[in-house]
Amino acid sequence: MLLAGFYWLIQALNSVHEANIFIPLVLTDIPENVVITDSFPSRLKIRIEDKGTSIMRYKYGNHVKTLEIKFVKNQGSDGYVRVSPYKLREILRNQFNISTNLLSITPDTLGYYYTTGQQKRVPIKLQVSFNLDAEHYVRDTIITEDSVTVFAPTKILNNLSEVVTSDDLLSTSQDTLYSKLNLVAPVGAKLSMSEWNVKFIIDRYTQKKIEVPLEGLYFPASMALRSFPASAVVTCRVGVKDYASVSSEDFLVGVQYATLKSSNNDTYKVSVFKYPSSVKVLSVSPQRADFLIEDYDISGK
Repeated sequence: MLLAGFYWLIQALNSVHEANIFIPLVLTDIPENVVITDSFPSRLKIRIEDKGTSIMRYKYGNHVKTLEIKFVKNQGSDGYVRVSPYKLREILRNQFNISTNLLSITPDTLGYYYTTGQQKRVPIKLQVSFNLDAEHYVRDTIITEDSVTVFAPTKILNNLSEVVTSDDLLSTSQDTLYSKLNLVAPVGAKLSMSEWNVKFIIDRYTQKKIEVPLEGLYFPASMALRSFPASAVVTCRVGVKDYASVSSEDFLVGVQYATLKSSNNDTYKVSVFKYPSSVKVLSVSPQRADFLIEDYDISGK
């Protein structure tokens, strides 16, 4: 039995097989004034074909060395360097025996962006969604920084106006949510920070009723609106923290002169023209009001 196993091993080592070999990869000779602005692969996956003895040496011996790609020799003029599949295969060929067949290389092309000092400060755009119940909302967003420095070739910077956050879905049952949001670096760019600290203030909605005088908008100087009733009750949804600060002075309710002029009705539809951004108007009562238009001589005669 032992002899049979030994014979099988000898046969396997002398037979041709396919295998994956991983070669460490490093970018070298980078000048001090150069910043690589995107990720460079840390290794290559090589699919090879050779005898079992050679494959064993590649896998478990010191035959395969770290592959060094020198920056200076491959420097591009537009901020991007590309090592073609042909060039990469040519470099790799020195790592293997003449008998070894390189079936595939992954990735088969190497490329990287770099800058020699070009940078740009751009605003950060928040793009997140919240999983909150109907009674809660985001009252305020507090940030420590509103922009980020981007390092990239000039061509990329010229077309860049903002950096966005990853589109996350946030949930909380607390009144304050602290979050570290990932910033999405454009292709070929490197950011001065990868995460953005944001604090979200969560508030609970409550209902409030406010009596507001009915007013006429854009009336001629010699005319005035008289409404019956003279005021309306606005029912709105407002955050608990803003409840006390919201008053009738924050609202403008009534009708425009042009609407009455083109109408044949004795009543008009009550409209809300102004209200705080922190509230949501639910209803107005009454929905319609009787009116008179007073016309008087502004000269005093």
